Amino acid sequence: MPQTIHLECPVCHAKHEHIIETSINSQKHPELKQKLLDGQLLAFECDQCGAKRQIETQILYHDPQLKLLIYLAPNFKENREKILKGLSLMTAEEGIDISDYHLRVVTSGPQLIEKIQIFDRGFNDQVMEVVKILTDGLFAQQEPDRKVLNRFFIHKDNQDKFLYLTEDEQLMVDYHPSLTEFILDKFSKELKNDYLGQFIMVDYEWASNIANHQPGPGTEREDDQ
Repeated sequence: MPQTIHLECPVCHAKHEHIIETSINSQKHPELKQKLLDGQLLAFECDQCGAKRQIETQILYHDPQLKLLIYLAPNFKENREKILKGLSLMTAEEGIDISDYHLRVVTSGPQLIEKIQIFDRGFNDQVMEVVKILTDGLFAQQEPDRKVLNRFFIHKDNQDKFLYLTEDEQLMVDYHPSLTEFILDKFSKELKNDYLGQFIMVDYEWASNIANHQPGPGTEREDDQ
């Protein structure tokens, strides 16, 4: 579903119109999925000054085989109820029975790419977010002077890694399956609910609650809206 969005260059402030696919079905259009994963779908380059940026817009990603829907909504926290109601209408119009679907909301392109890779690899994203918290501790021990800006699960060159973004560089950190086994054992009660049929945001805040033996925050059923 191509849409025209209006952009302003952050450097020279030139105005642009850009056509982008905002609905991606991974089975019907695998080429769009690949463009997304390669970073090309959301890439923008100003034809006036050459400045590059990542486009921020709403995108619905649908993988029928994995029964996965991910909605990218950059302004989700400011418009939570409105967006959830819109998602309910959108999935109904598409004729998708979401009762047994994994439903996720993310707020950035990198988060969307990360979620796709996590589910493609057969991992549980709730578990992976808690793994990232434990990996943070290991990273802090090894790199105590580096300030971490963000980190993402990434599958690259047939290996599972974490990409750590610091103030001065990007670092790849090994993913240790033993941490997943530890978390599944230690937090089995908190992780037993897979929240099928609910749009939820599984992020650092979610993982922090799990690590404190609490259920993830912000769960919303569409039929409660």
